[in-house]
Amino acid sequence: MLRSVLTVILVAGLGLCGYLTYASLTASPVAGCGFNSSCHDVLNSEWSKWFTLPVSVVGFAIYASALGILAFTFAPIPEESRRQGEQWVLALMTLAAVSAIWFIGVQAGMLGKYCPFCMAAHACSLVGAVLAWVAFPPAIRQATQAGVVSFLGLVLLIFGQVAMPEPAGPRNATVEQQHVAEVELRLKSPDQDEIEKSRPVLFAGGAVELDTHAWPIIGDPDAEFVVIDVMDYTCEYCRDASRFLDQAREKYDGKLAVIVMPLPLSHNCNAYVPETLPEHESACQLAYLAINLWRTKPEDFAEFHHWCFEGDDFKNQEEALAYLDQKYGKEFVDELINDDAPAGYINEALRLADPTRDNQLFGLMPAIIGKTQISEGAFSRLQEIMGPFAIDFGPPPKK
Repeated sequence: MLRSVLTVILVAGLGLCGYLTYASLTASPVAGCGFNSSCHDVLNSEWSKWFTLPVSVVGFAIYASALGILAFTFAPIPEESRRQGEQWVLALMTLAAVSAIWFIGVQAGMLGKYCPFCMAAHACSLVGAVLAWVAFPPAIRQATQAGVVSFLGLVLLIFGQVAMPEPAGPRNATVEQQHVAEVELRLKSPDQDEIEKSRPVLFAGGAVELDTHAWPIIGDPDAEFVVIDVMDYTCEYCRDASRFLDQAREKYDGKLAVIVMPLPLSHNCNAYVPETLPEHESACQLAYLAINLWRTKPEDFAEFHHWCFEGDDFKNQEEALAYLDQKYGKEFVDELINDDAPAGYINEALRLADPTRDNQLFGLMPAIIGKTQISEGAFSRLQEIMGPFAIDFGPPPKK
């Protein structure tokens, strides 16, 4: 009976670690881990790696080994071989348990945040270890061996995390969205019916459609090539991406336009953000001002967009209002503040980012969505953006 229960626990732990490993290696979003959530921060922290591998790979290897050996003990084999197999399962599950205690301590003491999938895997380790010790009670020698294996394994685990920690923050990933038979998501701006000109364009392999004349855009709405920049004005990685996008537009010599789609990292206007961090306090207000400025003075939008990202410190609401007041006057600024149309634009952006969709398009910020390529996370080089563009639009013209 205990063997069967232990088998179920091992299968569950293997599945959890396998899912987290797949999500990490493919940069796929993890269900329920939205922007700025504790889960998202844990999975992208410096403690999420063992050397250069996701720590879930270690858990997957331990569970797979224990499950394979346990299955071996069910076979008709000599009693001595069965006993040796059971002791290896005991040692591996003890290692899994002490590793689980380490990671629970990291989340509680160092990060102050928790990942539900990780905690579920840790629970499997702890329960599995208890079951293994009850099902396969060791002699003193075997218990000592299990303790030594666990201690050495834990030392190696911690060394792999401390020796080569990965910097915290989002990673960069590019995936190709497969072509779909029909549009899954048509994004409609609140001003869609009032625009004089229309140009529907498909993105993400045809899964997304929006009108280039109905959204804030940098460049010509009728440009040959168009991408969507899902961003936030208080996001460091979004600022970096914005600068690289400006360089990319120069390389494509005016043939590339960028639709700016603000998705504020603030719970005040984004329900997928569980709490608003201090650095994102003005995220909603800046997005509202930018969208309304584009709606009233589209020719000035690019200037304000770039101003928001100038300098080392992000602008706040007071600075933005002072900037606009000096440029346009108080009456104009009051009109911008009192117009709540931007809420409709942000709601459409939330539809695009919806983590509950069966086919979630991205899970990190910023996200740059092209014809078929979707790039997301932290961009450190122009080539990380130009590579996907070359696939979608061909290489830029040589100058």
